[in-house]
Amino acid sequence: MYGRIDRVAAWFLLSRMYINAESWTGENRYNDALKYAKMVINDGTYPLAPDYRTIFLADNDKCSEIIWPLVQDGLRAQSSAGTNFYTKAFVNGPMNELYKTGVGSRGWGNVRAKTTLVDAFDAQDVIFDPNDTWGDKKMDKRAQFMTALPNQTKNTWDEKGNMTSTFTCGYGYIKWRNVNRDNSLPEQGDAYSSIDFPLFRSAEAYLIAAEAILRGANGTMDEALGYVNEIRERAYMSGKYAKDGVRSDVSGDIQMSDLNLDFILAERQRELATELVRRTDLVRFGKFTSGRNWDWKNGVREGADVEDYLKVFPIPQTEFSNMPLLKQNDGYAN
Repeated sequence: MYGRIDRVAAWFLLSRMYINAESWTGENRYNDALKYAKMVINDGTYPLAPDYRTIFLADNDKCSEIIWPLVQDGLRAQSSAGTNFYTKAFVNGPMNELYKTGVGSRGWGNVRAKTTLVDAFDAQDVIFDPNDTWGDKKMDKRAQFMTALPNQTKNTWDEKGNMTSTFTCGYGYIKWRNVNRDNSLPEQGDAYSSIDFPLFRSAEAYLIAAEAILRGANGTMDEALGYVNEIRERAYMSGKYAKDGVRSDVSGDIQMSDLNLDFILAERQRELATELVRRTDLVRFGKFTSGRNWDWKNGVREGADVEDYLKVFPIPQTEFSNMPLLKQNDGYAN
C-alpha cells in the first residue's frame, strides 16, 4: 500500500545503516551494505524512474522509484514544513514569472544553494534558460537552479564579502516543483505542497552498492562502475533513458579511472541534494569537520574547520530531566 513500509524498505534501511556502521561503531559492515543494496536493486519492485525530474513533482505518487515516501497533501497536510518548505524557501515571487513554481507568489525566497552544490555541476548546465524551464537541453538534468533574476550571482555573499539574504545573492535550487508532469497545478492547488518526500528511493541503493565495493565489500569494480553509470545515464537521459525532445547526446558515463570514493561523494551530492543525507555522508567520508565543504562553515565565507566533537549532536536537556545519570556527549559539557 502506497506510503507504507514493505520488506524492500527494510532492506534499504539496512543497507543505509551498514554503509554508515564503521563511522559510528567502528565495525566494518560493507559486505552487509552491499548485500542489502543489491537486494533492493535486484528485487525490481522499485525501478529507477525514467526521468529524474519527475521524482520531485506533485504527482510523484506515480513515481516507480520511491520505496518509502513521507506523504504530503496540499489540503490534508498543510504546514510550513515538509516539501512545502522546499517549494517556497528556495523561490520567491518573481521566479513564478520565469517558470511555474507551483506556489504562485507565495515563495519566501529565504534559502539559497551553497556554491559547493552549484560547483558540483558543469557550469553550462547550471544556467537557467527561460525558454527551457525544465532543463531539457541540459546534459545533466539534475542541475536545476534559478540563475535568471536581475544581477544574480552564485555567491551567497555580497560584493563586500558579507553574508546576505538579498535575492540576487545565491541561486535558488528548483528541483522541487509543486506541479504535475504536464506542468499543471495539483488538484489541491498551490497554497501548500503536494510533493511526497522520497525518504527512501532506489537510486541511493545503487550508490551505496558502488561505495561498499570501493570500501572493500566482495564485489567487482566493474559492478561498481555499472551502478554509478546507471545513475548517470538516467541523469543525462541517455541510452535506454533517452526521450524525444530531450537532449541525450552526452551519456554521462565515467571511466574506471574516474571512479573513487571522492567521485562517489560528489555523485551523491548531485543525486541526493536536499534529501537529508549530506551531513551523514560528510561524516562517513571524514569531511564534515575538516575541509571547505560549504560556504560560511564555522562563520568563514569560504569555509573553515570545526571541532570533531560536532560530528554528534548534544543530548537534549529534557533527556537529563528524565534520566539524571546520563553523561553529556564530549564537547558539550558546558
